[in-house]
Amino acid sequence: MDKLKEMLSSKSLTAIFSDPKFLATSAGIVLATYYYLKQNRELEAFEERFNCQSLELPGPELIRINAETPSHLTIDECECKTIHEFFLKGVSLSGDQPFLGTRADGNSPYSWITYNEVYKKACYLGSALYEIGLRKGSFIGISAQNKPEWVIVDQGAMMFSMVMVPLYDTLGQEGMQHILLQTELSILFCDSGKLDNILNNAKKTKFLKTIVTFDNVNDLKQIERCKSDGIHLIGMQDLLDLGKQNQHEHMLPSPEDLALICYTSGTTGNPKGVMLSHENLAVNVTSFINLFDEYYQISASDSYISYLPLSHMYERCGQYIIMVGGGKIGFFRGNVKELVQDIQTLRPTIFPAVPRILNVLYSKVMNEVAKSWVKSLLMNVALSAKNREVSRGVIRKNSFWDKLVFNKIQGILGGRVKAITSGAAPLSISVKQFLKCAFGCLVCEGYGQTELTAMATMSSPFDSTLGHVGPPISSCRIKLVDVPSMDYFAKDSKGEVCVQGPSIFLGYFKDPEKTRDALDEEGWLHTGDIGKWLPNGTLCIIDRKKHIFKLAQGEYIAPEKIEIVYLRSSFVSQVFVTGDSLKTCTVAIVCPDKETIETWAQRHQMSVDFDDLCKNETAKEAVLASMREIGSAGGLNSLEQVKAVYLLAEPFSIENDLLTPTMKVKRKKVEERYAEEIKGLYAELDGKNK
Repeated sequence: MDKLKEMLSSKSLTAIFSDPKFLATSAGIVLATYYYLKQNRELEAFEERFNCQSLELPGPELIRINAETPSHLTIDECECKTIHEFFLKGVSLSGDQPFLGTRADGNSPYSWITYNEVYKKACYLGSALYEIGLRKGSFIGISAQNKPEWVIVDQGAMMFSMVMVPLYDTLGQEGMQHILLQTELSILFCDSGKLDNILNNAKKTKFLKTIVTFDNVNDLKQIERCKSDGIHLIGMQDLLDLGKQNQHEHMLPSPEDLALICYTSGTTGNPKGVMLSHENLAVNVTSFINLFDEYYQISASDSYISYLPLSHMYERCGQYIIMVGGGKIGFFRGNVKELVQDIQTLRPTIFPAVPRILNVLYSKVMNEVAKSWVKSLLMNVALSAKNREVSRGVIRKNSFWDKLVFNKIQGILGGRVKAITSGAAPLSISVKQFLKCAFGCLVCEGYGQTELTAMATMSSPFDSTLGHVGPPISSCRIKLVDVPSMDYFAKDSKGEVCVQGPSIFLGYFKDPEKTRDALDEEGWLHTGDIGKWLPNGTLCIIDRKKHIFKLAQGEYIAPEKIEIVYLRSSFVSQVFVTGDSLKTCTVAIVCPDKETIETWAQRHQMSVDFDDLCKNETAKEAVLASMREIGSAGGLNSLEQVKAVYLLAEPFSIENDLLTPTMKVKRKKVEERYAEEIKGLYAELDGKNK
């Protein structure tokens, strides 16, 4: 025993267990057995933690809360109670440290401005807004690519309790005009490249009086056009100079004050203005920080790549999380094709993403590996070895397999990534598993909506189970509500996802009717998504109550709207458009018009047998071409246009249970019956894209 103590005091465990002489002794056997059992107990305890991630509250509604934070987070428990306080916390932690970074071109490093410099500019900006007559509650519009000026305008406006109204790039003309009219925006910040489009849409409103460009105002045509439209055009620097010369006492917001109106990119009708208070934002961001802090604490050494749209809540909340820890935010140059260069120059530690980007990354790596059987073998062995570690809660990037196989893959994102977050659409199991193993970092997947501020659930980065979006975050209660028409019932742990808590939005701006549709009298937000509770207390999104779905890029698609357009094609008798949230495009099941397609076949000297035509590739291409032509004429965008069709000889009918008595398509029935055909269409597209 004395010899054992001596060895333990002089050697590491690794050295001991690699010493065959020692292992052959009885003491060695005892020690090896002890540590084997200890490791097993630790693994069992680790796994046990993730077996019950949410708790069901007493009562008939079957409400669930986070198992580890059952007290339910409120604004009173938040250290920072407004978004401006998040910024002030960052200033106090990293005053003279780098905060916002940009690079001029592909050969330049990132150049930075500090927290204190941003604070000073925000003070000048806010004072300038006050000087020109804006007050608490005034709306401040912004339309620009991600850049430091976003943060300066954001914080400058909030220093005087003003309300931000971000406008996103994909707004159509009607959407832009709707927002300008509904909010009666009097001032708008923008890139000079967006100015002409804004002026075109501003013709419909008399409210817009001031436009501030982030670039120098030197285009004489734009200057003259603004003057003729009665709009004052001013450069950002001139506005900052005005504020510097006329500084005013700050009018800081309270938690209950409106912070921003974030318009949703709806698929039908005008976009809806989601009103979010400082309390909504503070509680939601704090919930994430509390969850994340256990595994990783943001500090001044962290850097974050900003490339997802700042007009969406996912990116905004991501920046607030970095800000409160005093970390750095580096902005991409605006060109997605150059994003990898920017990432490799910045070498971020935090990488926010949507499934579309992660899917592309995964496909690129696996397609390259598939070119060599040696690489394929090594990749499979390496993934298997790393996955065994991940299942025990071991996440690292310094293993043998990291050096041999994963080092170059990690270099794609700069080699320093410690955490990847994914939102906006479901992340496939294979991709999520790959990310954890290949990048040796934390991977968190969340579920949310703009109306939820950002998220309502978040998966634990150490939970090795896949196929879910985690339990409720600490500020949210979640219940599932019966949807009898779709055979979903809460008693079976299935139903519409409804969320309650202090991060739920205040309502839709100037739209009480739509607000009542979304929020019930008890404050439950009805999301329209169908969820299922898994045995470990995590939530899985399995369907959509309304006939709307998301593609992998996070964009909503309304299939019925698309179908109405395609029915204008003479080739189409019936059409069913569908999509997969793990894919980037839509496909369709089409019942062709028998007379039209037979006439077309006769003209092309082909067999006119209807069943044969429905199997003919040339006929399929003709139907698809007609649909896409009609779709373009009908105003469908590229995401809405189907990329592949399956021709069906037997039409949908009441007799085959695919139509209701009122002749409406039973969407779920069609999707189930033709699941293999739909899967085949995507497989066909994947084959063409390789």
